[in-house]
Amino acid sequence: MKNRVTLSVIALIFLSTLNISAAQLDGRLSLGFTSTSGNTDEQKGNFNFDLTQQRNEKLRLGYNGMAIYGRANGETNTDKQNINVVSEFIQNDRDSFYLNSGLLKDRFAGYDQRTNLGLGVYRYFLKSSEANLRGSLGIDMTKEDYTDGTRDTLKWLKFGVNGDKKIGENIKLISSMDLSAPNEDYQNNYQLDTAIGGLCSVNNEIDIEIKYLVNYRKTPLVVGKEKQDSSFLTSLVYKM
Repeated sequence: MKNRVTLSVIALIFLSTLNISAAQLDGRLSLGFTSTSGNTDEQKGNFNFDLTQQRNEKLRLGYNGMAIYGRANGETNTDKQNINVVSEFIQNDRDSFYLNSGLLKDRFAGYDQRTNLGLGVYRYFLKSSEANLRGSLGIDMTKEDYTDGTRDTLKWLKFGVNGDKKIGENIKLISSMDLSAPNEDYQNNYQLDTAIGGLCSVNNEIDIEIKYLVNYRKTPLVVGKEKQDSSFLTSLVYKM
């Protein structure tokens, strides 16, 4: 109940600050679909977005999320959705504080639903048109409902790094890594999420993106689940 009330308060804060007409949204919308037939009949679609809104010189709002759905041989084998909202309070050109809230559904990994609320700091090590590198350190509180009917409330220490580097006129490499460790039995329950990929710019509005995602859980969330999930995505990106 306490987590639910806290999340509701944060949601109200975000909603009260969000006024689309007051500041332009910048970022990316991506859509992809793959289909194979023959010995394996498989289809997979994905949609994701990563948007920012500069409210003023000291506040930047970020909105990102993803949906992946797949079927193989007539049966659903992937069904994942997540959405996150981040308020970044800018201190100077290199340092910021952040407040974030999110929702995740991924029944094939064991999550019926996971809500999170967190805060922390960002440090920008590189900022340029050629290369960017940002580190983050924070804490998260999560309320987790699992597909076997159990549930838990956890506190996490989170460390992350993400960046990009331009390696050609129209090609950019992207990568990210997020490590999460709970306050209890972290050696057996840490989680690692990584992504690596590339962007090929077609024109000022369209990119082609290739990305490989890996989600690793030291101990599976639900008995019978695998420790690692991976996805290979190819998407068409619209730049706002």
